[in-house]
Amino acid sequence: MCRAISWIETGSEKVLFITSKDLKTKKGKELIEFLEGDLSDLKGHGAIRYYFGLKARQGRAREVNDLSSPKNFPKEIVKAVKNLEFKGIWSNTDLLNAKGRKEWAEVNWSEFESQGHIPWERLVRIKQSNMWKVFRDKKYRNKNWK
Repeated sequence: MCRAISWIETGSEKVLFITSKDLKTKKGKELIEFLEGDLSDLKGHGAIRYYFGLKARQGRAREVNDLSSPKNFPKEIVKAVKNLEFKGIWSNTDLLNAKGRKEWAEVNWSEFESQGHIPWERLVRIKQSNMWKVFRDKKYRNKNWK
């Protein structure tokens, strides 16, 4: 799973990125079909360009792997992370503190045990979903993301 947060900045200083809510729209469903079911690319610049109708070189593609501080991101991205708007698109346990990562591991393990063999893509989706379940509780968040 991609560890980065991607977005595109347009000349009007607008920050474009895809959220879970966007995927429920007509254009979001078209995007999923366009990706031919490879949901791992939902967070990429190509998917953002497709969703917002941008040309190949239009806007400035940005990506940050360092989730240690919200200061590394535009305020729109920070708000979306804190509001759990990336659920189903990407996750990163760097958003969690040590207790949160432990809780995440325990939630995953119990869910995996109960389901037996799980296809890889489903496994990734479960892990992402569980990360956001844990992140919802502020006591498990990295101190900078509370």
